[in-house]
Amino acid sequence: MYRDLVDCFFRPDRLQTTLHVMILSVNAIHRNALWYVCSKALRHAVAFGFTETGIVPFKESPDIIIPYEFMSKDQLETARQEILRIEQSRFHVCSTKMRTGFFVSVIDDDKHYIDKKSILDAVQALLRAHSVDPPSQLLVLHTLIGESYGSENAVPLDEPPEAPV
Repeated sequence: MYRDLVDCFFRPDRLQTTLHVMILSVNAIHRNALWYVCSKALRHAVAFGFTETGIVPFKESPDIIIPYEFMSKDQLETARQEILRIEQSRFHVCSTKMRTGFFVSVIDDDKHYIDKKSILDAVQALLRAHSVDPPSQLLVLHTLIGESYGSENAVPLDEPPEAPV
């Protein structure tokens, strides 16, 4: 079931939309939301958490959320099935968020990393969809590639390049 949830959001034909929704979810709090979300997706395994507002795909970044209101019917149903499975298995942790909500995460050693090429293809498609010029597209992709592999030429996480998206 966990793999169903991963596929539902991160298979190549859905990745562009999922990245776009995650970028929108942090746009107000990060100067360069595209770079922030994509660098997390390139570096961290998918480890779902559930909140009252949506699904958190990376436990290391609880600010990145896929809101329930932006999910398709099949994504909502797959999430519901996973929540039922979690509840029945009793292998989960539930905590409060500063008394303003809840966070449920799965105790699971199953690690799934999103294919890096698929992420870069989705980013390029997003940049094209927003009419970003080719040189700027290359700059963003080059920086993401460098960051994902820990290149010494990559811009550090706390100083993302300005992207025109």
